[in-house]
Amino acid sequence: MAKVKGGFGAAVLALVLGLAAMAWAQTAGEWMQKGDAEWLLRSSGDSHARQAIDYYRQAGAADPKLAEAFAAMARGYYFLGRFAPAAQKEAIYQQGMDAAKKGFDADSGHAGSHYWYSACLAKSLEDKSVMTKMRSKNDLESHLKKAAVLNPTYFFGGPDRAMGMILYKSPVASNQEAIKLLRKSLTYAPDYSLTLVSLAEVLIAEKQYGEAKQLCEKVIALKPMPGFERELADDQALAKKLLAGLPK
Repeated sequence: MAKVKGGFGAAVLALVLGLAAMAWAQTAGEWMQKGDAEWLLRSSGDSHARQAIDYYRQAGAADPKLAEAFAAMARGYYFLGRFAPAAQKEAIYQQGMDAAKKGFDADSGHAGSHYWYSACLAKSLEDKSVMTKMRSKNDLESHLKKAAVLNPTYFFGGPDRAMGMILYKSPVASNQEAIKLLRKSLTYAPDYSLTLVSLAEVLIAEKQYGEAKQLCEKVIALKPMPGFERELADDQALAKKLLAGLPK
């Protein structure tokens, strides 16, 4: 058989490689779709969240440059950590950070990877010493700021919400700045329960009870978005607790 010469051979090779790359990307996309389907069922059991994470992991294996797959894994670990026993939380959040790091290593311009890295890191630090928190401050804030610049609307205004609560819980707390950031987050997603109840919590610390009461009542009246049933129930439980603690 005669050899294919010159430019034609190179063109054929490029076509074959291009088709292979398309098939590879489609496979990653299919894994993402399977992960998204399981993710919608997470409120009915952690097994669905874990299965979603596994599908997202396979999407990342199929396309190591697909930052969205790694960010979705990190989001899954954040969810599992939120509802895990206290003794298991840190290890789960670390898995989320590891996944998110793969995301921004694959694509430094992916807002979700920076956001979920910071979200998992912040949760892992909640029960740590002041010294430990201060050592992680720059790392935490730098990734949140990147997420805010890249996409301030990401995950219902997540970057501003997360930064607001970090400031509120910080050893050098700034409640007024936290309130400002939480209000900004609400401009992107006015009915997102976590932002509403977080703002109520900070307002109570500032003795702004009237508005805090209204926000808690709004959270309690919300209906869940598909897949968010468990998260909303958790936020509503906190809203009821905050309401019960308000001065009579």
